[in-house]
Amino acid sequence: MAVDSDQVTLHYVWEVTPGVTPSTPAFRELRTTTPEVSMEPEHIESAELNRHRQSTDFGLAGLNVGGQVGLEISYGNADEWVEAAMCGTWAKKANGTIASCTVSAFTVSNATNFKKGMVVRVAGMANAANNGLFVLAADGSGGTVGVTGLTAEGSAPAGATMTCVGFQAASGDMAAAAGPARLTMTSASGDFTALGLAVGEWIKVGGSAAANQFAIDADNNGWARISAITATTLTFDIAPAGWGADAGTGKSIRLTFGDRLIPGTTRRSASVQRRFYDAASTIYENSRRQEAGSLAFEFRPRDYAKATLTLIGDDGDYNGAIAGQTDVAAPTNDPMNTGADLGRCGVDGVAAGSNGDDYVQSLSFTIDNRLRNRAALGKRGWAGRGLGKLGIEGQGDLYFGNTTLAQKALTNADVQVDLRLSDSAGRTVLFDLPAVKFAAVPRVGGSGQDVMLTGRFRARRHKTLGYPLLIQRYPELL
Repeated sequence: MAVDSDQVTLHYVWEVTPGVTPSTPAFRELRTTTPEVSMEPEHIESAELNRHRQSTDFGLAGLNVGGQVGLEISYGNADEWVEAAMCGTWAKKANGTIASCTVSAFTVSNATNFKKGMVVRVAGMANAANNGLFVLAADGSGGTVGVTGLTAEGSAPAGATMTCVGFQAASGDMAAAAGPARLTMTSASGDFTALGLAVGEWIKVGGSAAANQFAIDADNNGWARISAITATTLTFDIAPAGWGADAGTGKSIRLTFGDRLIPGTTRRSASVQRRFYDAASTIYENSRRQEAGSLAFEFRPRDYAKATLTLIGDDGDYNGAIAGQTDVAAPTNDPMNTGADLGRCGVDGVAAGSNGDDYVQSLSFTIDNRLRNRAALGKRGWAGRGLGKLGIEGQGDLYFGNTTLAQKALTNADVQVDLRLSDSAGRTVLFDLPAVKFAAVPRVGGSGQDVMLTGRFRARRHKTLGYPLLIQRYPELL
């Protein structure tokens, strides 16, 4: 019976020893649109001469393992592969596992990382009243984090967690100041340097409730990029348009935080399993030492936000399921689209379309690790691979509304680009390329067409931020 492509799935487990699938592996499913990861034999032809001029052998000299995996971007689905492609590690805000709770405190790992004023999300507790958002009135200490109004649980269920998702100032304690745009705290309700924030990171200023947002200058409620941090002041180099002074009188201003990821040098490899369910019995295609060669993001109008992950592996087989293997389900969050789910596409700190009709029609870029395979005697697969210089290149297509970017291209000036997506539940992913060189020129087509500013760009390491690309994720917006 023929196999149907609509019943093919892709799964992976990270390897401890490159090229060796862990014992009793827990395979996590990766939601894909095109799971084109395969093993392609490479044959060589014998050069023997003979009177009948026919080939005497085609030897199996190599095996090309890998391929391209198509993805629609949904929160949490491919985060581990994004981390692998960046050769970095997600820098997470304060988080810990909960062991138990009394009526006034959680016993939690990493308790001292939780600070006064943090907004934390507790999940996985048996009693529903013990789950949800809490604002911490004091620093965690002695293995506990104080929260009033709880129902005692002598032993928390496995997987119960506490995670910092933001900060809430005491009433009237946080003010907005203009020139430069900044937030200040006027008393001891918290300490910005204790919250795990970093220069270059984006935060959302203002909560969803009126009591947690600025009112005199409502323009201050929005997304901002941090340029300096002290105990009492956050300064921004990118702030919401119309930012102005607001004393925050009577308001308990909230800030939303997220995890951050920048490029590094940490290598990761995975055993990947492709399954074909539409057969007499499930077919398992197992490949090993799969690394993220590149990861390409594509944002086209009226479409889902998409990505293509290129994997490069060493060897594989069709020997069936791995002994003792189990499954980890993929997250079920909705894929994000470039219409309703795109919160912003910004250029040089300003939302596209703010300067005339210079909207962005499409944007794409690729993270390329420039891996090089190493062939060796006695290996039909590869003997490993080298990690090259990180390359981040892309293309932008903008409606030509002014000469700002065209002039920057001529003077080789840096251009900043950011893009933010949020699903209907507020789960958000943000990309920031702080310094790109844009080689763009106006393109004039035939009659009745828009003039487009189209060009390639390359991202470089920002001189002060120290990276060419920042990716952030926010599990919810306060």
